[in-house]
Amino acid sequence: MNTAGKFSLTKETARSVLFLVLFFSGISALIYQIIWIRKFGLVFGVHVFSMSTVLTAFMAGLALGALYFGRLVDKKKNPLLLFLTLELGIGLFAVFFPFTFHGLSEIYASISRNFPLGNYSVQLIRFLLAFFFLLIPTTLMGGTMPVIVKIFTDNIGKVGSRVSLLYGTNNLGAVVGGFLAGFVIIQHLGLNQSGYLAAMLNLVNAFMVFLVVRFTRRPEYVTELQEAKDSVSSVTKISPGLLKLVLWVFAIEGFTTLSYELLWSRILIDFSIDKTVYFSSTIVISFIFGLSLGSFLVAGYLDKNKDLLTLLGLIEIFIGLLSVFFLLFFVWLAPKLVAQRSMLDSWLQTAGKEYFIFFLILTPPTLLMGITYPLVTKLAADNLAFLGKRMGLLGFLDTIGSVVGSFVAGFIMIPFLGVVKSFIITVCINLVIGLLVFVVHPVLSVRQKTAITGITLLIAVLIMLRIPSGSYTREWWDKTKRSWFDNNYYESVLFFDEGAAGTVTVRKYPHGLALNINGHNTAYTTSKDLRVNRQLGYMPYLLHPEPKSALVIGFGMGATACSLVQPDMERVDVAEICSGVIKAAHIFAPWNRNVILHPKVHLYDDDGRSIVFMTNRKYDIITSNAIHPRLSNNIYTRDFYKLCREKLTENGILCQWMPQNWLTGDEYKALVRAFTEAMPYSYLWYVNEYSTLIIGTMQPLRIDVAQLCRKFHSNDAMQKDFKEFGVPNEWYFLAQFWFNDQELKNYVSKAECNTDNMPLAEFSKVINIAPVIEVMDTLANHPVAYEQILTNVTTRQLDSIKFYAVIERDHIKSIARNVRAFMKHRGY
Repeated sequence: MNTAGKFSLTKETARSVLFLVLFFSGISALIYQIIWIRKFGLVFGVHVFSMSTVLTAFMAGLALGALYFGRLVDKKKNPLLLFLTLELGIGLFAVFFPFTFHGLSEIYASISRNFPLGNYSVQLIRFLLAFFFLLIPTTLMGGTMPVIVKIFTDNIGKVGSRVSLLYGTNNLGAVVGGFLAGFVIIQHLGLNQSGYLAAMLNLVNAFMVFLVVRFTRRPEYVTELQEAKDSVSSVTKISPGLLKLVLWVFAIEGFTTLSYELLWSRILIDFSIDKTVYFSSTIVISFIFGLSLGSFLVAGYLDKNKDLLTLLGLIEIFIGLLSVFFLLFFVWLAPKLVAQRSMLDSWLQTAGKEYFIFFLILTPPTLLMGITYPLVTKLAADNLAFLGKRMGLLGFLDTIGSVVGSFVAGFIMIPFLGVVKSFIITVCINLVIGLLVFVVHPVLSVRQKTAITGITLLIAVLIMLRIPSGSYTREWWDKTKRSWFDNNYYESVLFFDEGAAGTVTVRKYPHGLALNINGHNTAYTTSKDLRVNRQLGYMPYLLHPEPKSALVIGFGMGATACSLVQPDMERVDVAEICSGVIKAAHIFAPWNRNVILHPKVHLYDDDGRSIVFMTNRKYDIITSNAIHPRLSNNIYTRDFYKLCREKLTENGILCQWMPQNWLTGDEYKALVRAFTEAMPYSYLWYVNEYSTLIIGTMQPLRIDVAQLCRKFHSNDAMQKDFKEFGVPNEWYFLAQFWFNDQELKNYVSKAECNTDNMPLAEFSKVINIAPVIEVMDTLANHPVAYEQILTNVTTRQLDSIKFYAVIERDHIKSIARNVRAFMKHRGY
């Protein structure tokens, strides 16, 4: 009799529904992971330790869930009900996540602001909060795979093909989820709405499982132990001692998989032309796609093959050899790709092409990694009654191995050994565990084992001899490159440091030095760039009537912090998350005057946003060192500016670099609007064709010209700096003022707003680094009302200001005209 009385699902239809459920579950899981890590980053900071803390907590929950629910499902008569509960619980948690996360943020803020904590204590609190908060949903997620395998496996002899298809389907869903989150839904829906979409998938899953339970006869999905007896002959039997070795190999491979992912990310981001969210999404998608494809490819093979130990050993060896081969291939290919780059090509022609190449390089070794999960399952699962428990153990070992791999690679191997040596060590681990499988193989002869070992070592040595030097970026950066305006130029690497937070280099060009972080030049010693970086400090200092304290977010070359170390300043705090930047500071001593050694300067090794969030201190000046919003969007959102506003004194000033290149006109307006919506009063200053500065004040800005002149001439070093970057006097300085508060708000009134929830600038696909013509036209044609903000100014002084403003306006028009002509000449 049917459970519904009138209608019943066939076994095939029910299984198809469950495959769809598993696919949706993979989609939602990756969306959650990306969203939750981003959300935690906004509170805990984007420091690598903070992010790894969240990821470790996430993975730990998955491991515990696999272990617990794997054991539990063996005791359930109808595992479908347990699976329904898991999907429902995940969906409900996601629905309430924005509200519960807000409460967690308040708890963290209260603890960090009211208790004097050291760096270790802060990291411990972050871990505990993240761990216990994510424990519920991630434990539920970890339980889905062992439970679904138990549901689908009614014949232990077919466990290899079942797990291959299930694991492949779930990972394929994760690929789709990673693509949707990284390329589509966060950009168009926002973080919170994307989380709700993922929650809807889990709730739909729960409903579909309910329909399967309701409209399918129970015997279809009740596991009968008797069925196992019919397939004992097809079970691969290995000794208990050998099984322990296989499980250790599986756990160690989980270690190497996450290690490879981190190492490849560090190698490729140094090279990639686009280092935004699209890059990180591509790496994740490539790895998971390989895992999915590998699992699918062996679905029909594992249950027929009797010598799976040999296959396991070969896979581990080939993972190592393929990985090092593709590293050599990429080092050879990279300079050729650089030579073909054109900043005038489309996103697809440049970044899209590079991402596709990354995908092709990462897929082969990860495909082999994807085979190991179902393969080890086939070796380890020999009893249908305890299948859930064994699957839970495998999930636990794989996840714990991944957690350890991520931690060791990120915090031990890379900082102390560098990326290349860490890569070689990881390759050697795969080779060793692969050869170990052959050494203990009970069937192979000594001659066969010796031959396999000798051939493997010979190939490995030959390949290792071609490994690049530790400072691998020299392999493709110490070459002739072509800039966007088609002039050849040379660069050489003077300083190289690989740390947990990133790879830092100092590069020498004919026109000066550049500070490079993860392959992107963030600051130059040219007069054009110094005009920006020094005025990020000088401008708020000169505009504030009596500044005493300042917070600089990002050290860079040190020019901004140096500008704020003045006789009347009492304290200058600097937040810098990348230790390599501080190590390179001595190279820029001629420009920063060894400011890190000054007693007024206090360095904080943490994310700038996290410092703003945690501190109880209030500042007269908060200024953000120049790093492009596409690379650090979290310090260009309305939410961040509101945090800064809370940490300003009554007459405090917030200063932010606002670039008008590498963006669209609408994206530039979105960035400006984020600032104007957060600050009571906002004022835009033009610096050069690539840079504007925006000043936010708590009170209407009124510049006492007489007082400003006294401050301007009170410091010889300040006057020297201004003259060096092309601002000869205080009148030229004031001529940089462009928009008052109301004018700026009118300018961006119809624009979208860049927020934590809608990070618009981060998803920009602009490749051309030329100034945005639309913005330049607006600046060139905007009449400036200096009288509205200046006090104690004479007519002659005002005329001098307007004279220099005419020079700047003509320069803007000239730049816009030249860019138009150049683009037209190139056919754009």
